[in-house]
Amino acid sequence: QSQAPEPILFAIRMIRNDVYALTSYYELQEAERSLISKLKGVSNTDRSEFLRKRATMYELSGQLVEAEVDLKLALQLAQDPCSKGHIRLMLGNVALAGFNLQRAKLEFGKAMDLFEIVDDPYGKAQTLNNLGIIDYYNGQIEEARESYHSSLDINREIDDQHEISRLLNNLGCLSIIQKNWPEADQYFEESIKKTQEIGDRRLELTSLSNLAQAYIFQDRIGHASERLSRAIEQVENAHMP
Repeated sequence: QSQAPEPILFAIRMIRNDVYALTSYYELQEAERSLISKLKGVSNTDRSEFLRKRATMYELSGQLVEAEVDLKLALQLAQDPCSKGHIRLMLGNVALAGFNLQRAKLEFGKAMDLFEIVDDPYGKAQTLNNLGIIDYYNGQIEEARESYHSSLDINREIDDQHEISRLLNNLGCLSIIQKNWPEADQYFEESIKKTQEIGDRRLELTSLSNLAQAYIFQDRIGHASERLSRAIEQVENAHMP
C-alpha cells in the first residue's frame, strides 16, 4: 500500500487540530490537490475531512461556490451518517450565506434526519438554530421562536454555555420585534451574565448592544447610554478591531 508523502500527512494533522491556525493557505491547496488526485494511500475519511475543513476557509473568505464544490465532494467521500450530517449542515450554511433560503432549509432538513439517526445533540442543536434563522428571515417569528427554544433546550442539556448565550440573544431579538420588552430585557440580561461567566467578551458586547437597542426602543435613553458605555469599554479593554 502506497504511503502519503509526509507534507500531506502533516497538512492533514494541522487542519484537524485547528483550521484557524493555518499559516500557508496555498501550500494547503497544493497538498489537497495531491491528496485528492494522486494518492491512493489516504482514506476517503481523511480526504472528506480535509475538504470539509478547507470548505470552512472558503466560506469564511466569502468564496461560497468553492466551498460548495468542496462540500459536495466531501459528502461523496464521507463514510458515516454523523459526518454526512455535518457536511449537510455546512452545505446549508453556505446556502444561507448566499441567501438561498429554500436550498438552505432543504439541506438543514437532510442534516437533521442524519443527526436523528445517530442521536447527535450538537448537530441537532445547531440545525435547529439555523432553521430558526431561516424562519426569522421569512418573517415567521413564532416558528423561529420555537426552533430557537428547541435548540436552547438541547444546549442546556449538553451545557454549551456559548450557544446558550447566542440563543438567548436570538430570542431577545425576536422579543424586540414583537415589542415584548420585559422578555427582551430578561433574555439579554441572562445572556450578559453567562458571557461574563465564560469570559466571552465579544459575545458580551453583542448582548450589551442588543439590550441597549431594546432600551432605545422603549425610550429608556439613560439605561441605553449606560449599556453602550459598557460596550465601548469592553471594546477598548479587549483591543478588538
